[in-house]
This record gives sequence, structure tokens and C-alpha cells, in this order.
Amino acid sequence: MNEIFILNISNGIIDIIWNCSSGDIIIYSFYLKQHYLIKIIYKFYKYNIKHMIQTNTKLKVSDNSGAKIVECIKVFSKSKTNYAKVGDIIVVSIKKAISKKKIKKGQVIYALIIRTKKNINRKDGTIIKFNDNAVILVNNSLIPIGTRIFGPIIHELRKKKLMKIVSLASCIV
Repeated sequence: MNEIFILNISNGIIDIIWNCSSGDIIIYSFYLKQHYLIKIIYKFYKYNIKHMIQTNTKLKVSDNSGAKIVECIKVFSKSKTNYAKVGDIIVVSIKKAISKKKIKKGQVIYALIIRTKKNINRKDGTIIKFNDNAVILVNNSLIPIGTRIFGPIIHELRKKKLMKIVSLASCIV
């Protein structure tokens, strides 16, 4: 996956690092006038846009319910955009599951998003970003189906009154 980082923009000089999928790191540094600079920044960021969770997004399951990979079917969004963020409930379809568990492939179930690749900005200025999009499977009353949660979860779930999920987590960020 290509990642683009803009290091410095000052007096028309722009420094850009492009991390290619092949492992090569390309560094650009050049001087441009203001209107060209805006066009270049838009062109680089256009390829690096990471939206939040939407329909048809493949997600990793971070609990021991038996499912491994799920696909988002429906986002219950409170805003006009159909994106879900950390702490939102979505409807998922199980795409890959372990045999001999009660969760089977093709089953439709609710899930709670606990990690996203999209940056999470806090009021104190910190920015949190995870390496994967992860969910845990829940029932209709928001009680987790699994008995363990793997990996870190975010502190904002405590503010959403999801204490049962917070108590099962091994690490809270």
C-alpha cells in the first residue's frame, strides 16, 4: 500500500515522502508557486484518503467468537454520511470462520467497531491510529459474543457506556 507523508511546507518549498508498496521510499523536495503547490498537495492526498468504515469493507474480528473476517453490510449512522467510526454498531456478514464454533460462515450479526485505520483526534491534541480495522461481535443488547478481546481498544468506548467490553479488553489506549 502506498503511503504519502508531507513533511514540510514553507515558503513554497514542499518536502514529500512517498512509501511505495514495493518497499522503496521516494523523497521529493521542490519549490513551487502557491497555486501549483495546492494542486500538488491535492494530487498526493487524493491517493492516500482513508475513509472510515462503510458498506463492503472487510474487517478483522478481534474476539474469540470464532469469526475471523467479516464484511460490513449496513452502517447505522447518525449523520448524513454513511461512515462508521469507533464505537458505532454495524451489521456484518461472516466471510471466514473457524469450524466447531457457534458462529458460522454466512451468518448476519451485529458488530461494534473497536479500531480503525483512520486517525482519531482527541481534545488534548493526541492522534491515535491503528494498523487494522477491527470489530467485536455483539448481540442485540450489545453484550459481546466472545469472552476475550484481542488487541487494544480505545478509551472513548468507556464514555459510550460500553463497560462490559472495556472490562474484557486487555489493553486500553
